[in-house]
Order: sequence, then C-alpha cells, then structure tokens
Amino acid sequence: GTVHWVRVLTFDSAPAVSKPPRGVTYEPLAHLERIHDLSWAPDMGRSYHLVATASRDRTVKVWAIRQATSADAAGGPGGEAGGSIWTVQCKAELPHHAQVWRVSWNKCGSMLASSVDDGSMHVYKMDAKGGWEQVSFIEPAHTSDAELVTSAHS
Repeated sequence: GTVHWVRVLTFDSAPAVSKPPRGVTYEPLAHLERIHDLSWAPDMGRSYHLVATASRDRTVKVWAIRQATSADAAGGPGGEAGGSIWTVQCKAELPHHAQVWRVSWNKCGSMLASSVDDGSMHVYKMDAKGGWEQVSFIEPAHTSDAELVTSAHS
C-alpha cells in the first residue's frame, strides 16, 4: 500500500520487551499522497530539529521536532521519572505546481531547495520569525537550450 506519513523513532538501549519500549514514540506527518524524499537540516545549535518532506501531493512540508522531558513520558504510575517524548509540529506547507521529488538544505539549515516533476527548482529561505518565503524559482531548460549546450560541448 501507499504510505503518506513518516514515523519518527527514538532509540532506547533497554532490552526488548513485549510492549513498545519507553522512549519510542511516533507522530504521523500527514501528506495527502506518497512522500518522495525526507531531509534533516544540519544541526546549527537550534533547540529543535528541522525536517523537510517532499510529496506527490505537490507540497513540501517543514517540520520542527522537539524533545520535551516529562515525568508522564515514563509510562504512568510506577514508571521512572524523567522520560523523554518528542513533539512534531508542521512549521510550513510550501505549495508547488507539480509533485515534488527531492528536498535539500544548505549547510546552515536556513535555505531549502526543492525539485519538481517538470524539472523546475524552488529555493526557500527562513526569515527571522521562522516563516518561509520563496527566494528563487528556476525553470527547466527548454529542449532548444539543451541542444545548444550539447552542441557547444561537441
């Protein structure tokens, strides 16, 4: 079947048990269609992780993943205090004109590029308030342009 979500897991070194181990949680990351690509932004000292997903549903979504410490995360009464849980929040939904195949971050994690089914590319930049704006759109090369490049190198 088709999967329209991403599972985010954490690792707990405790031995396997019959129920899900403490510290392993996931949140569905909703897209309407199949996810083609996922990219983690470089860790630049943020208090959270940024993840981008590219989908057949013509969107790129940017997700903030934060670790929160909570006594309740240990499994309720009798559990160990100080367990950790992860929260996932959609920070941006960036619409595209066709299905999106790839996403890639710059080295600082402040810019995000996406490639679209027709060969075009979008470049987005995060502003000071955490919003996203498109700063560049690169159209695909036309056949005549490609022929010129090919003939110039022959």
